[in-house]
Amino acid sequence: MKKFLQVVLILFLFSSTTEKVFSQYVLTSGGRLMRAQEAYLPNVGAFSIYNHFDFNTVAGAYGDGFGGAVPQWLMRNITVGDYVVFQNLQVSGAALLYQDVHHLDTKSSFLENITLVAKYASLPLFNENIYVGFLGSLMIPLGSGVYNSYGNPYTAGGTEIGVMTILSYYTDELFPRESFSVNLNLGYYNFLDNGKDISNNSNPLPSSASASALNYALAFRLPTSSVELMAEFWGWSFVNKPPLQAYTREDLSFITVGLKLRPLETAALTLGIDYLLSGNKDETSYNSFYDIIQRPGANPINYTQWRAIIGIQVNISNGTASTTRFGSTEEEVLLPETTSQGAMIILRKLEENYRPGGKDDAITTKGKEELSRRRIEIEQNLEVLRQILRQAESQQGTSQPSTNEPK
Repeated sequence: MKKFLQVVLILFLFSSTTEKVFSQYVLTSGGRLMRAQEAYLPNVGAFSIYNHFDFNTVAGAYGDGFGGAVPQWLMRNITVGDYVVFQNLQVSGAALLYQDVHHLDTKSSFLENITLVAKYASLPLFNENIYVGFLGSLMIPLGSGVYNSYGNPYTAGGTEIGVMTILSYYTDELFPRESFSVNLNLGYYNFLDNGKDISNNSNPLPSSASASALNYALAFRLPTSSVELMAEFWGWSFVNKPPLQAYTREDLSFITVGLKLRPLETAALTLGIDYLLSGNKDETSYNSFYDIIQRPGANPINYTQWRAIIGIQVNISNGTASTTRFGSTEEEVLLPETTSQGAMIILRKLEENYRPGGKDDAITTKGKEELSRRRIEIEQNLEVLRQILRQAESQQGTSQPSTNEPK
């Protein structure tokens, strides 16, 4: 029944949100691509921090007053930390540390808001190749930044909430994180901005209704031994649009391509670029009385055509895989923890033979000892296979005999 309800919910979201969508924020450090989320969580106890910096520049945007021209830069820096509490639950906090539109009347903001996130995921659907997850977010304002700013996702500076459904397909059920994956995000976002002032000066411009939107992302990830390749299609569409004088009130779609390098076991470097695909039709009503003016002045556009991404992730703890699920009411066999995703899935399948309702309809001491023995064998064999694969890739396809054989 649980899986049936999940399928119904996914089909409902598909049918109701295919053409209405909103932008993807950086909400977690692990368990995601660049803009999109995936439905398979890191190990239990995994704790990581990710620093995300993106920027755009428009050359010759404004006159410098001396007959020349100066560029405009747009910069945002977000830091995210998350922790996997249970196999199915990840919590995170994201802080918008710095934002700057770098205009002649530049107003940069520091620690503008934080976003609290809870992600319930790693739920197998139909089989071990497909997983589903759910995410909820709460944005809390902290400072007095420039909320209605050119070239950034719309915000009125108040509390904002969002929910999302995540669906992921992995080609290898034993090693999901190490296999090709397809990820779909569908969600709803409410800005709770009714009555909020979106002017950038002392002349109030209150919003007359609460803006809301739906979001999507379709993302692909191809991991190799040293790098992950990622491609994402995403965008947004408003259900209730922001005021006419708001920047970024258009429905836009993007494509993002990038890669993640892992020079160290505990660190990763992400490089990518967003490119605007559709929706570059300016719908803002400009009024200098509220400091709502077209930017950049020399070649006005409603949103940046591209945005470069640089991110650094540091894994404080990789955690350990576990067979215990958050909220489970079933009696579990307490096994020694394993660090291998493939071993975790195999053990979960074996465990079904030694629990009430399983094939033996009893949990026995012998069964526990057998599972513990098999866990050790699985770990040893998987590590040998990993070494063989790494050796083959490093020698560019030239294989060498190994003295270790899987048991």
